[in-house]
Amino acid sequence: MYRLYLKNGSGTIVGRTDFDAEEKEQPLIIAAAIFDDCSDIASGYELWSQDEMVLSLSRPSPSQTADLPVRQQQLILAAEMALYGGDWMIKESIKLAEKIERHGGRSADECRTDPSMDSVSWHRPALPAGSANTVGSFIAGIESPALRDLAKHWSEARGGKPMPSWSDLSSSALSPHLKLLWGYHFDRRKSEFTGRLAGTHIKRWLGPNFCNVKLSDIHPPHIVMEAHAFLAKVVTTPGVGLCSGRLFTIGGGHTVTGERLALPLATDGTSADGILGASDYIYPSVSGLVELIHENIRWCALPDSSSGS
Repeated sequence: MYRLYLKNGSGTIVGRTDFDAEEKEQPLIIAAAIFDDCSDIASGYELWSQDEMVLSLSRPSPSQTADLPVRQQQLILAAEMALYGGDWMIKESIKLAEKIERHGGRSADECRTDPSMDSVSWHRPALPAGSANTVGSFIAGIESPALRDLAKHWSEARGGKPMPSWSDLSSSALSPHLKLLWGYHFDRRKSEFTGRLAGTHIKRWLGPNFCNVKLSDIHPPHIVMEAHAFLAKVVTTPGVGLCSGRLFTIGGGHTVTGERLALPLATDGTSADGILGASDYIYPSVSGLVELIHENIRWCALPDSSSGS
């Protein structure tokens, strides 16, 4: 399985898609072709095989794809349909939409809503046409199976309330994903976050410097500002927040990608005073200073107790 990251001129990931390839040169050809078909938005790309980078290019030269074998063209089209059906910036590509409609025999809107277009990759499940941004549909759109399971448990624990409390959560449901977890207590009067729950990954990087420590004392000022804005929106909206793509850098240069989920909690069920968070990614072998990144953020505001989910 290969993963392609499409980037804009500033290096921000604007799209991601996965595909299979059997022959040695095939993944390079497929990656170049996909880039060409959305180069009005993307300026470069990275191709990965599991946790190993295969290729990284900025402003590549155009490739020739007209004479590719039918099987390769099918793989390219399927990966592009998955791209267009996702929630990445790349879906705004006019070239990509035109390519899909020209060669796929289907409209771009159909690609957004047909689950069969996602069959070749590990992308979030496509949502039914016309589906609202409810809690249920939002959770269904989470890529990571572990984060999706956690979100489902959080939603079930709400009962008839907008949000569950810490005590409503089941340790048996959380424990299989303990290494991914993190959590904060929120002081509404001071608008202050204090570390409450640290999973294995957090403990390895920050040691004791998380639980009972203020957010402002955990990260440097430029990171605190961005992290506080993200967390504050979770508790004040209140709503569920999901970041995808780059999650952080470590050691000054190694970038880690994945998904980060933040779920609001409330002792009284209505006024958020905590956050259960989880981050799913391939744990890197390097060590060093960790700096958070928040990009490709999706939000789902919570309904009140009378409106359902």
